[in-house]
Amino acid sequence: MNIEKKWIALTLLILTPFARLSAQEPATEPSDHSWSPRVTGAPSLLITPDAGSAAMGESGLLSAHGAFALMQNMSLLPISDGKTWGVSLSFTPWMPDLTRDINLSTVTGYYTFDGALDLRHSVALGMRYFNIGHTLAFPKSKRGVMETRPYELSVDLGYGLRVLPTLSVGIGLRYVASDYNISQNGVSSLAQTVMGDLSVTYRQSFSIKSLPTELTAALALRNVGGKMTHDGGLSYLYSPATLDLGVGARLQLTESDELFLQVSGDKLMVPEYPTSAKTGSLDEARKAYYRYSIWQAMGQSWRDTDAWRDLAASIGVEYGYKGRLFARAGYRFVHPDAGLGAGLTLGGGFRYEMARLDLAYFVASDSKSPLNNTLRVTLSADF
Repeated sequence: MNIEKKWIALTLLILTPFARLSAQEPATEPSDHSWSPRVTGAPSLLITPDAGSAAMGESGLLSAHGAFALMQNMSLLPISDGKTWGVSLSFTPWMPDLTRDINLSTVTGYYTFDGALDLRHSVALGMRYFNIGHTLAFPKSKRGVMETRPYELSVDLGYGLRVLPTLSVGIGLRYVASDYNISQNGVSSLAQTVMGDLSVTYRQSFSIKSLPTELTAALALRNVGGKMTHDGGLSYLYSPATLDLGVGARLQLTESDELFLQVSGDKLMVPEYPTSAKTGSLDEARKAYYRYSIWQAMGQSWRDTDAWRDLAASIGVEYGYKGRLFARAGYRFVHPDAGLGAGLTLGGGFRYEMARLDLAYFVASDSKSPLNNTLRVTLSADF
């Protein structure tokens, strides 16, 4: 394993909490082009956890299966025609072209039941564990190099309610822990916070020239929560709050053939870390940045001069045969300066009785991206 390459990637994607990132592109690109994604706390929450959603352009706002709706759009669960309860397991080797010991493991479960007044209730529970593997660290308080095993963990609880046959709402609560497993001057690097989700889904069935069609629209506000600190309060990271909006259509082509199309967009609502000061000193500008409240930080993310860079979009299509075989494809667009998440998504699935297996494969637009060739595997059972 190339330790230097792994450390650079981890710094860019996971382990750089205290500075805005900037790296020059190769000489063949314009010299004023820089890659500088937003730095957030617990960035693993931005990884699509299940293979079915990942194959649909890395978006599960409209397509998350079963309890994975808990992590992407909880209001989708009670309005979906599904089973009473189910469990799911998902595994994602992360940055496979770079290293073999970084991975995301997810387990989820749900229970849905009908109540009085034609209301339908869903509850879901899940856990994510992001293992960053063996990593080299260079703490300022110690000489030399030390080996550490950073990780991120989240425990999710969600509730969804179908208030009308065509409308449902959902809420979620998430405990998050992120630890670099480094202690400096007696200060632990463990950062903990609580985040919340809100979502709403509208679904309407109709016919287009005798073709049964189901239209779905959804809005979700995810990962809204407190700041995180890995250094005892000297600096802070903001939660990766995200606003998602999407629309999709399911077409019943024949008794056996079904087609689902979706389009969605999202905005990462994390303010820009100051690298210069218009007035006063840079140190004062950064102290002011750390003093933002949750809502101030989200609002500032829309006012930043380059706020538009954090807008992303996804398209996805799924073909289903008799509800047993599935083929999926999609594309995820991310601005080149905002990260390496742009690329083509492919996948498929197979269901037999109550068991279902889904696979997804990511082909990055940038062939040098460490996210290229990412594979996800999800196994579900619905009863």
